[in-house]
Amino acid sequence: MPDQPAPSRSTGMQPENVAVLVMAALAVGLLLGNAFGRRQKLEVKQVVVEPQAEEQQSMASTAPPAPKTLDEARALVARMGDADAATLLDLGRRKMGNKHPLLAAAFFERALKEEPNHADGWHDLAKCYRALSRAADAEHAEEQARKYGG
Repeated sequence: MPDQPAPSRSTGMQPENVAVLVMAALAVGLLLGNAFGRRQKLEVKQVVVEPQAEEQQSMASTAPPAPKTLDEARALVARMGDADAATLLDLGRRKMGNKHPLLAAAFFERALKEEPNHADGWHDLAKCYRALSRAADAEHAEEQARKYGG
């Protein structure tokens, strides 16, 4: 079996590294200018570094596909491992804010299994269910929210 070449790593600089280098160069220039008693005019330009096509493709290939059903979203959230209810609620709210109600609902459901007396979590889950046209589930979630003081 022929040897396969090792996967190549991108040699392009990451945007974070470019920004750090630019800031370091500016700081050194100011320090040297002050040390020699000269005033320097500081001009900062915004530099945008776009990922190369191969980097975009590799980033896209590592992300799991977006779930198409609530069961797929639940399976994806289950693979996360251990997480406390507060973290799961936060992730659910972020996903809801990003217009991903399937994932948001899965995060809220998992959080509420850990901490079922969280009224705000039940309200958030009800919003997700409404966005997913699951009226009966939304009504049940609202009942739970009222039960726990919401």
